[in-house]
Amino acid sequence: MLFRLLFIISLMLSSFFNFVLATDLDISNGRLGSIKVGESISSIYKVFNKDMTRKTDLLLEGDPSPAIEVFLSKKEKNERSPALVFEEHPEGKIWRINVLTNKFKTKDGLGVGSRLGDLKKFYKGKIVTGEGNIVFVSSSTAQSFLLDYDELKYLKSKKVPNSVKVKSILILGK
Repeated sequence: MLFRLLFIISLMLSSFFNFVLATDLDISNGRLGSIKVGESISSIYKVFNKDMTRKTDLLLEGDPSPAIEVFLSKKEKNERSPALVFEEHPEGKIWRINVLTNKFKTKDGLGVGSRLGDLKKFYKGKIVTGEGNIVFVSSSTAQSFLLDYDELKYLKSKKVPNSVKVKSILILGK
């Protein structure tokens, strides 16, 4: 009985420390912590427990687009609300990483929820549009920041207020 109790406690602590370590990953050029774009898809499981992931197909532009969704809690997994999406290249490598939560930041403290004005203080870049999205593309890092702004408003004014927030971050290979 004591052995079983100690085993359960060790599992709980292991999950807790994996979560702490996993949420302590920083966003940098072409990587999220130790996970680098271009590495084997299996490198995800060195950082995140496999039971907190789910394979999916994003069906981008109607084509098969395999990906691994990462959840930071059982609740997120049950609600199918991933914190991260690792898109897979046909060769079994990480093609790009989509950050969908504010739990991961750059070394400058920028992440989901940051404002466009803050991005401009740290990064050179430009605003681009496509497929109904407004994106700040950093020319100094391998990152694109999807902004929470209506494309029609942008097309009318050609301006995006500095107060607009980041909805997600796409980490690309260098």
